[in-house]
Amino acid sequence: MRIVFVADTLDEMRPGPARTAYLYRRLLEKCGFQVVLVACRGERIDYPVGKRYMPFLSRAARRYGITYGKPDERQLLLACDGADLVFIAAPFGLGNKAHEIARRLNLPVLIGMPLDAAGWIRLSGLRIFQKKPEIAYRYFYNELYCKCTNILCADEATAAALPAYGYTARLHSLSDADLTCEDAPAKLRAILQKTQVDEARYYANESRQGYFRRNWAIFRSSIDIRNPYANRNAFFRAWYFLCYYSLLLTACLFVRVVFGLRVKGKENKRAVRGGTVTVSNHVHDIDGAMVAAALFPRRLTFTSIEGNFRLPVVRWLVKWIGVVPIPSSTHLLKDFFALTTEQLEKGRWVHIYPEGSLWLYAQDVRDFKKGAFHMASDADVPALPVALVQRPCRGWRRLFRRKPLFTAYILPPVYPDPSLAGSKKIEDMRARTQSAVRDILEKNRY
Repeated sequence: MRIVFVADTLDEMRPGPARTAYLYRRLLEKCGFQVVLVACRGERIDYPVGKRYMPFLSRAARRYGITYGKPDERQLLLACDGADLVFIAAPFGLGNKAHEIARRLNLPVLIGMPLDAAGWIRLSGLRIFQKKPEIAYRYFYNELYCKCTNILCADEATAAALPAYGYTARLHSLSDADLTCEDAPAKLRAILQKTQVDEARYYANESRQGYFRRNWAIFRSSIDIRNPYANRNAFFRAWYFLCYYSLLLTACLFVRVVFGLRVKGKENKRAVRGGTVTVSNHVHDIDGAMVAAALFPRRLTFTSIEGNFRLPVVRWLVKWIGVVPIPSSTHLLKDFFALTTEQLEKGRWVHIYPEGSLWLYAQDVRDFKKGAFHMASDADVPALPVALVQRPCRGWRRLFRRKPLFTAYILPPVYPDPSLAGSKKIEDMRARTQSAVRDILEKNRY
């Protein structure tokens, strides 16, 4: 495996990020990987970059043997040619640029956290923050770590502290002492393998990938990712109820006027007793409003990518209307599935887009993923399909619109087959639901 290792400085004799980077590289080579080094200062640099001077910060970093490297895009692109993974030793400017390029090239990324909060403050020389060292965790989270799926920490204490500051990535730990142990190669191989699995899932979701490229998700999450269904006091429950139905009434009017929304099959929603997983094809930015309007007055819990809860303004809006985040980290998905299953058993209606990503105005249904049906099967509740079918724009709407209008078909609920079990039960439910949506789309294609 060819690994691009990005580190500003490597120095075996200087404790801190420089020594940690040196040990990382040595361990990667010991594992038998082909290591391509991009650095400003160190031994055997394959793609050297120039020094980057930052007033005050560069001077403070020199006391710890750190020389910052320039974020040289040309050198990083050359290094990443033919790479299988990018390993970023520290979240400095060079590492930020390496992460940006890796995302552009769809390469898996592992990012190091070589210091704890107090260590970052000492390295920066900003003594004014000595009594509030955790500000470093928040800064680097917004700077880089909010966009990664795996973080390699310098010790277990740091890994244990990060979740309190909104870190949802999979956290690993290897101290400098661990990096010199006999079992270190096996541990590092396991970390790299998990990183590749998590990153494959990250890139499989096209909407998330495109979203994070815009780099707008810079705030702390407005909701607890680990328990999005947490009970709230009576005031907040009333507030969320008011926000949901106020927005829903506005959305109902908007989608009926602008998108000409029609609803067919209302009797099928009345056939559902208790909880259900509602599913639909994902063909427009506001098709969630169309589904909510179609199933009105029933209140739905929508799912969304985690990054929406870190956007300016939007993060509060999606929280107040009861949207819950799907974790970007695979190790949190198991808990999310369990919590959602519990809510379904209590009678909640949860809406999921089983296609996994948005394709604007697509008239064909893409393969459904199994997650929604896994939860429905575990909770023993039906899936309620809603097919969003397009039709030509006619009449007075042609004065301001050329794109298609929509009709929402509420299809009969699909129940788990009690004669099946395990994965066969889930697959059967998924196939029947997808077939029902596909049939109605093909029947009404224009």
